Amino acid sequence: MSIENQVVAWNNYVEALYCRFGGQKDLLEELKDLKHEGDLETYIQDFEMLWNRAEIIKKQALVFFLGGLKVEIKNLVKMFQPKALYQAYNLVRLQINILSHIRSLQSPAKHSTLTNNFIAQTRINSFPTFHKNTFYFTTPTLNIHYNHPGTLLT
Repeated sequence: MSIENQVVAWNNYVEALYCRFGGQKDLLEELKDLKHEGDLETYIQDFEMLWNRAEIIKKQALVFFLGGLKVEIKNLVKMFQPKALYQAYNLVRLQINILSHIRSLQSPAKHSTLTNNFIAQTRINSFPTFHKNTFYFTTPTLNIHYNHPGTLLT
């Protein structure tokens, strides 16, 4: 960019625009305040735009990204201990898909009487059991087990 016949770096030009039209903003503060409120892809785009301008390392960027997620998503994603942003992005997408599926199953309009009866039976007859690092959730007709991250199924 050129201002009065001077060559100006893009970052300096953007800073000048912020100062002129919107006040100077602290990029780290913007990153800290950025929250996942609507569409995930919009949050990722906004995050990446701020992250690239803030000039922070990838590990710090990961902390800011996870910190801005909705609590219902953040805790489950953190459980898998992503080491890179792309891993976190994919885990968040998976978690959102899972939550959407669960919510669609819980919608009263989509339940049949048989499904409602099964859910009621599951709640009454289910019981958790533990074995070493593996958690088992058992019902009369459904067996689900969850293996704690970092352990092997035997």
